[in-house]
Amino acid sequence: VAPISIEAADFPGWCEAVQHCQSCARSQSRVRVFTGVGQSQQPEWFVLGSAPTRQDEAAGQAWQSAAGQLLRAQLQAVGLDPERQVYCSYALKCYAPAATPAAQEVAACQQVFLQELGFVQPRRLLVLGQSAVKMLFGAEARLKDLRGTVQQWQPATGGASLPVVVGFDPASLLLRPQQKAQAWQDLLLMRSLMA
Repeated sequence: VAPISIEAADFPGWCEAVQHCQSCARSQSRVRVFTGVGQSQQPEWFVLGSAPTRQDEAAGQAWQSAAGQLLRAQLQAVGLDPERQVYCSYALKCYAPAATPAAQEVAACQQVFLQELGFVQPRRLLVLGQSAVKMLFGAEARLKDLRGTVQQWQPATGGASLPVVVGFDPASLLLRPQQKAQAWQDLLLMRSLMA
């Protein structure tokens, strides 16, 4: 499948155009393509989670599940206003029941993410979950190896590198509450970048 190129003059136009994406198998069963929520113009943080949930699909908007509520609480705990300072999106733009995405799905959505990132122009990235880590750092990258220190990410398309904090997807924290102490360390690392 050829990489998708969505032509749009502005971000609202892009959000509309991306709804017609047919770049991977997820497009066959989805209800919608999920773009992000929050501050879409040069936010402090671009939060990249792994994938939309069934609750997001039902609500028709990203980050509407219990995981989204947890993420908002985490952001507020480090002094961020999720509506004004943060843009929250997903690496995979369509909901699918399969937990592990195919490499081709990640590659197709990577093109979409890079366009989204180009419009949003954040100062920093918070990358949550294994699918999001693979999208940014490659198929061999592992979340556990990248957590705990600030990473730098350089888009292959050029442009300035961005500081990245890697952490657990909030959905996994709901399933594994024992990881919450480690997740707090990730949040403290975020806060240190803003100091």
